[in-house]
Amino acid sequence: MLFLALACSTPAPAPPPTDILVVVLDTVRADALGPYGQTLPTSPQVDAVASAGVVFTDATAPSSWTWPSHAALFTGEPPWVSGAHAAQQDEGLELKADLLLVTPMDTALPTLAEKLGAAGYETNAFVANRLLAAPLGLTRGFTTVEHTPQDSEVVDKAIASLSNESPQFLFVNLLEAHSPYETTRAAWSKRHDLTTMEWSEPYRTEPSGISFHQGPGITPLLRGDTVLDEAANGVIRDLYLGEVLVMDQSLNRLLAAWTATHPNGAVVLTSDHGEYLGEHGLYGHSATVHPEVLDVPLVLWAPGVEGGQRIDTPVQLQDVFPTVLDLAGVEQDGWSLLDGIEGVPRPGPILAAAWPRVHLARDVGGVFTEGWRLYRDGDRSVMVGTNGTVVGDPELAELATQAIPMTLDGGGVELDDAETAALRALGYVE
Repeated sequence: MLFLALACSTPAPAPPPTDILVVVLDTVRADALGPYGQTLPTSPQVDAVASAGVVFTDATAPSSWTWPSHAALFTGEPPWVSGAHAAQQDEGLELKADLLLVTPMDTALPTLAEKLGAAGYETNAFVANRLLAAPLGLTRGFTTVEHTPQDSEVVDKAIASLSNESPQFLFVNLLEAHSPYETTRAAWSKRHDLTTMEWSEPYRTEPSGISFHQGPGITPLLRGDTVLDEAANGVIRDLYLGEVLVMDQSLNRLLAAWTATHPNGAVVLTSDHGEYLGEHGLYGHSATVHPEVLDVPLVLWAPGVEGGQRIDTPVQLQDVFPTVLDLAGVEQDGWSLLDGIEGVPRPGPILAAAWPRVHLARDVGGVFTEGWRLYRDGDRSVMVGTNGTVVGDPELAELATQAIPMTLDGGGVELDDAETAALRALGYVE
């Protein structure tokens, strides 16, 4: 009897650590995908994960472009804490061609990869966005960081890294939806013949696409010197959504391999920011804090989590950080998406910020001369510019200013020639 009592009191072995895949669908706004209301069939693979998992219907990025948003994902902190945001230069200082005007991510902040590595995880990152290449510092802590510019090559490398060894933390960044927008095999995209559209000539790429980072560039559009009508904007949207479908097909190939090697591995799908497609007279991203660039998808599948749920609690991209640690069984003291699934309210307002970009402020002016803060609490929200502009609920303006310290400081990250060329093509270096 004593033996039986002792046997019954022996604790059960701990479950093995959860393998975790996080995919950033770079530049994909939430409304480009089926789970967020898109009527075109742009995202069958995302739709499938959403049906099996949990959709967070109200997810906000902390800023409007890659650098600050990925830093938030990797540190769990917004850009005004992580330090990673657009940098300013002193008035009159000539811009250097080999300088990316950003401030670096705070090296004192532990990253997700560092924490998981310390817990015994294999940590690999395969990325298409050059801003995530190892020398620039955002992917600090990963054992392996490989940058290749094509999504197909990124997926090939990610699949080649998979094994039955556990635990594994795999991070993948796919960039197909980023400009340039090429004509794709999507029915709504390939029907457009850009050679018949005079407005597209200054922006046309070979063999057939649109890039606002060539020819006259994006400046005349943002300044209002050139105005595209709704028909032109409709073509741009179709091309963009066609690129989203191509990205979804790459995701399908990645997830097929992931589930074959890690059938109980968790999957997090999200984006770092959205894209303006003519709304507010804007194109591209990396400036201001409208929903078109801040509303991002966020879908979670994890073992033991009931699928088919839609969670309306407002969340932020940086909430992925404590969530992944939760899934891995690593101690953390934040609010995670698993708390949201259990009905625990997320503390605090939704916050975001966009620092002014030097070349846009100089060449375009207007809204680009200001940094912007977003403060949203329930149904009330405000956008506050650093020059004093207030859009929305004026009673929230002071709260926004207090909650989001914005230092308009100098700085920049030095680039080599290859990095400069790659980032110039994406519009991040003038």
